[in-house]
Amino acid sequence: MRLASRPRSADFLPMALATLFWAWPTVFIRYIKRESGDAFTADALNVYRYAAGSFCALGIVALLRPGDLLTVLRRPLVPLLLAAILAAFQIVWVRGVYHLNAAYSVLVGRSTVIFALLLSYAVFADERRVIRSGRFLLSAALAMAAVAGIVVLDPGFSVGAGAASQGSGPGLLGGTAILLVSAVIWAGYAVAIRGLARSLPSMATFAVTAVLATLMMVPAGLIDGHMGYIWSPECSWRVIGAVVFSGALCVGSTQVLYYVSLRRIGVARTTLVSLATPFLTGVSAWLVLGGGERLTLWQWLLGGALVAGLACMVWQPAASEPAAGRRPGEAP
Repeated sequence: MRLASRPRSADFLPMALATLFWAWPTVFIRYIKRESGDAFTADALNVYRYAAGSFCALGIVALLRPGDLLTVLRRPLVPLLLAAILAAFQIVWVRGVYHLNAAYSVLVGRSTVIFALLLSYAVFADERRVIRSGRFLLSAALAMAAVAGIVVLDPGFSVGAGAASQGSGPGLLGGTAILLVSAVIWAGYAVAIRGLARSLPSMATFAVTAVLATLMMVPAGLIDGHMGYIWSPECSWRVIGAVVFSGALCVGSTQVLYYVSLRRIGVARTTLVSLATPFLTGVSAWLVLGGGERLTLWQWLLGGALVAGLACMVWQPAASEPAAGRRPGEAP
């Protein structure tokens, strides 16, 4: 499938919703850590959140398009490979975040935009056309500069190791290297989805992928030794609800929208829209976690510049060709 050179504004809606939902995982995770007294560790949380997300996606597919599951299962190597990449990303990423200051880890993590653009430029001819366009380059420059400013101006920003790694662990350089590896893996995941799953139904593909990824993350959770906390009397219903809801919303729903977006507008545009996540996370944290998470005036101004940069890419006259190369009757 070939990308439309001028997609409709509506084609950006799936990724806009995904970006809005992606603003919440950090808020949920910090809430869970606070309510559980850090007893809910990262690897155990990965397993339960992805399990909730996969059950949510599977349930929706089973109700709305059960035949799509058979379509995906006829090509088992595709979800198997995607699941391996997704599980590897999640396991590597949490270790990078664990060893670095939170704001600094966000800044390093945004490097996935660069890797995604490089990989998609190398692999897809139609992505090269998008990336070379003046509108895209202007939007990318504005958005990336705004994101860097928002993160650096965070009162908690520092170039240093996180509290968890003081006195042990890989330190600043090691933690940065781990996050850069995770950024490359995520970029490869995006390119793999578009390249391998382009002819498969998006929701069913992710549902099967999520189940397999969850199973692949179970060994890390078992080695971690805290998988049983969720079943203990010390784990409140508030924590369980946050785990399940964050998995269903921030893993299940978001990744389905991500798959749809990659098919409709491609890797480059999808990745650029995701740059709004750090700003939206700051807003969400302020609304939920209180005044200590308040954004500064400069961060609000840069957030406005970020939205303007993304709007520059999205707003354009209606496309004269079928959006994202979809054929009439083709499943999203």
